This record gives sequence, structure tokens and C-alpha cells, in this order.
Amino acid sequence: MINTMVRATYTCSWEEIQKRITDDMNGEPGQWIGEWSLIREGDNGMVWLGEIKDFNAFGAFMSDPEETEKDKSMGLDFKVFTIQPME
Repeated sequence: MINTMVRATYTCSWEEIQKRITDDMNGEPGQWIGEWSLIREGDNGMVWLGEIKDFNAFGAFMSDPEETEKDKSMGLDFKVFTIQPME
């Protein structure tokens, strides 16, 4: 079940964003992320929705120096939200 949303803006191309996220999902993060969706929002915005199965691993990945350097080089500015279904 989707439980996390990342909303971001970027200065790189949409294709670069798509490739990076797809590569990430096919790599180590794919071991602790279930279903996910990536949505383009306007010219330089995106929303990622995903099922995080290990929040400790997610936090470590998002704060990894190599990842934060990639974020910087792509002009990524993001906020992460936890979400839950309405009953």
C-alpha cells in the first residue's frame, strides 16, 4: 500500500529524473520499496508515490552523501510526506 509521497522541483530534464528514479527502483532501494508511481507536474515538478517497507533504509538512502550530491547537481528540491488511506 502506498504510504509515502515525495513532491519535488528540479532544474534538470524530465528524462534525467525518470532515468534516475527508475535506476534507483531497479537497484538497492527496490529491495525495500514496493509499488511506486512517478508523475510529472508541470514543467519542472514531480510527485513520487511509493510503498516504503523499511523507513530506516529509506532515510539512510535519502541522506547518503552520494545521493545528496546527485540531488544538488539535478537541482532537486523536495519534501517527503507520509500518507495513509482514509477509512
